[in-house]
Formats: sequence, C-alpha cells, structure tokens
Amino acid sequence: MSTNRTRILAPRCAIAALAWMLSAAMVSFGNEPLSAGLMERATYRGPVDLVLADDESWAVTLNELSDTLSLVDLAAQRIVVEVPCAGRPAACARLPDNELLVSCRNAGLLRRFRVEYHDGRPVDLQSVVDITTG
Repeated sequence: MSTNRTRILAPRCAIAALAWMLSAAMVSFGNEPLSAGLMERATYRGPVDLVLADDESWAVTLNELSDTLSLVDLAAQRIVVEVPCAGRPAACARLPDNELLVSCRNAGLLRRFRVEYHDGRPVDLQSVVDITTG
C-alpha cells in the first residue's frame, strides 16, 4: 500500500474505531447518556478527521456536516464539548501545547484551537486565531 493511500485511510479508520469504542461503552454528552444512538449522532455530524492526545486521554473529531469540533474525554468516555467551526472542517494537525490547526475547506481558513484543562482533565476547546489562506 502506498504512503499516500495509508494517509488517506488512517484518519477514517481512527474515526471508525473511536465511534465503535464509544458506542460499545456507556458514554454521555454532557449529562445525556449516549450508549444508544452515538452512531446516529456521529453519522449526522459527519466526522472526517480525528486528533488524539499524546497520552491518549482526549480526542478531537472534526465534524464536517455540522461544522463543529467535538472534544472527547476518553478516560471519562464522554463528549466534553462541541464547538462551532464554520467553513467545513476537513483536516487537522496537532500542535505543541495541546493546540490544533484545523483546515476549513469552504471558508479558506486555517483555525487554531487549544484544549483547556481543569484539574488535569480536558474541559474546553478554545478558538485561538483564524488564518486566512485564500
């Protein structure tokens, strides 16, 4: 398998694996249980890419159809927050210091976000800056 094909398939496989893992466990969205229906929510939101923390304590999914990002606390098995990211988020790269760079295909933007912590747990996803790319 070529390197380019591997890069294309890897994010989709990671998203499918995360969705399967979360659907098999008791997961909550805020205070709402999601053990049944997570796949419907994931499908509706259209996750297209995933970034995983170095220590695998959290993940962020890019949801193209709903123009949002979801921060998932993997230790607690719950979606912590979903934030708007207009312009069809399409690809993501993790940066140092718990930051992400998100490519928004329809907006011509790169958006930078930071995962915020409280008591060692991921609690929020803050927009840092938008960079116009044309």
